[in-house]
Amino acid sequence: MRETLVELSHVCKFFDMGKDITLKAVDDISFCIYKGESLGLVGAQGCGKSTLAKVISGAEATTSGSITYRGQPLPPARDPAQRLYAPHIQMIFEEPDAGLAPSMTVGEYLAHTLERVAYCPSTQFRSQVVEMLELVELDASKTSAFPHQLTEIERQKVAIARALCKKPELLIYDEPLSGYANSLLLHQLLVRIHQKLGLTYLLMDNDLSLIGHFCDRLGVVCRGRLVELGPAQEIIHHPLHPYTRWLFHQEKESQAHSSIGKQVVSSDDLNSLVNPGPGCRHALRCARAGWQCHQYRPPVINMRPDHWVACWEYGKSGTQARP
Repeated sequence: MRETLVELSHVCKFFDMGKDITLKAVDDISFCIYKGESLGLVGAQGCGKSTLAKVISGAEATTSGSITYRGQPLPPARDPAQRLYAPHIQMIFEEPDAGLAPSMTVGEYLAHTLERVAYCPSTQFRSQVVEMLELVELDASKTSAFPHQLTEIERQKVAIARALCKKPELLIYDEPLSGYANSLLLHQLLVRIHQKLGLTYLLMDNDLSLIGHFCDRLGVVCRGRLVELGPAQEIIHHPLHPYTRWLFHQEKESQAHSSIGKQVVSSDDLNSLVNPGPGCRHALRCARAGWQCHQYRPPVINMRPDHWVACWEYGKSGTQARP
């Protein structure tokens, strides 16, 4: 029996743009994150993944719906920038440089974090900093380095080390490094950290194939909505939703044009989050869409064990349920 660590129930995050314009970045999303698993969320750029990550971490407040951690409501963030309200949930942003202080060395930066969370006495800061660096596979000599002296992947590792200083149970990673090679190295590091600490991961990325090989389950986000959720390998080899298949097609097209890690994203992806229609968010792009796809939100169907899809095409093939 899997233990539920975090549960989202009908979570929405809307932004009022003025003049009766509403951007529905996250629109009625429900799912669970199980303790010890790696859950990946994928989707085209602008689909709402990053906003969802911020809502789960507490950096953004929900418009409606609820999020629970170990069965208890997650309190609102009093200090979103530091996320001191919930050290058990830590988020690493796509741009870790934003959190690094240019005037502080890596050692000072991590020691400052340890001091704030007070998990160890000040006399142990030095040893704890070295331990954190070793955990993310950085040499102890980096304690005296400033941010501008580090490579991109080294700065990402420092961001991970800082998050680990707070002893989180859930680590949220929003679209790691640019470039396939760096992303691959980072994901491999996260796997090794998982093996040592047993952390739970929520990973956001555009590269379905890459993230799929490092996750237990995959969720597919289409323009603010979760349209498919299931075992990662099953979704990679047997995708059900037309949008998921479209994403794989786009990925193959990108690779064919030597732009690995980059997706060809239509300019209407972000615009479609503004005052969207009532039906499926993929309907305008789907060759198999019928009238109901444009008029009504698809039911969530349990097609296979632990594999859900929100699509009218499967309305008579499975059992209606929620992930």
